[in-house]
Amino acid sequence: MLGLRSLIGALPRNWRDRYRERWYRAMAPVRSALHLGPCLDVPTNPDGRVYVNLGSGPTHDPRFINIDATWYPRVHYVAGVERLPMLLDDSVDFLYCSHCLEHIPYQRTGAVLREWVRVLKSGGLLRLAVPDLRAILNAYQDSGYCISAVQSYILGGHDSPYNVHHAVFDATHLTTAMREAGLDGIREWAPGADSTPRFRDYSSSAIIIGDRRYPLSLNLEGTKQ
Repeated sequence: MLGLRSLIGALPRNWRDRYRERWYRAMAPVRSALHLGPCLDVPTNPDGRVYVNLGSGPTHDPRFINIDATWYPRVHYVAGVERLPMLLDDSVDFLYCSHCLEHIPYQRTGAVLREWVRVLKSGGLLRLAVPDLRAILNAYQDSGYCISAVQSYILGGHDSPYNVHHAVFDATHLTTAMREAGLDGIREWAPGADSTPRFRDYSSSAIIIGDRRYPLSLNLEGTKQ
């Protein structure tokens, strides 16, 4: 049976370029049903550790397996992140997810976190970033209660079916959810503060109101018990 890349290669170039994303999205469930594996070869790290970036979008580090519902050139699995059937129990050392959890309905937050913890090894790290509701509300107050200044940070950009927010978080709420999912040692993390990659994503973003900067992202991490 031809692989996905072989099938795409056999198509006219103009068709491939125009409909590549739709093709990958359409073929993703077919690949899953037929157990054909990822769209790209997954990285094998010299240290044997497994790194995963959930909702990776266009960000990339060669050590990471990238999973996203939208096709980008370096996404290995074109799939949603609520369930991770492509990953075995206790198989991942480091799971990274920046500004994706808020796109999942809040009623499923706990179940999704438990699924992510499932794939972590004992002592594995889950690193999360989400919009910080308290920071957004502070910016809203200081803007003179200007909704347009903070609306997209609460609701999402609404420029695609995936860019819509369905949950809100503050430190207390997210910490509780992470603990209930089986994580311990919940703590804040700062982009670039350690040897792990600093992705160009919303984990270091901020709202600017006048001459004041309001860090937007709530960054928490915890280890599997």
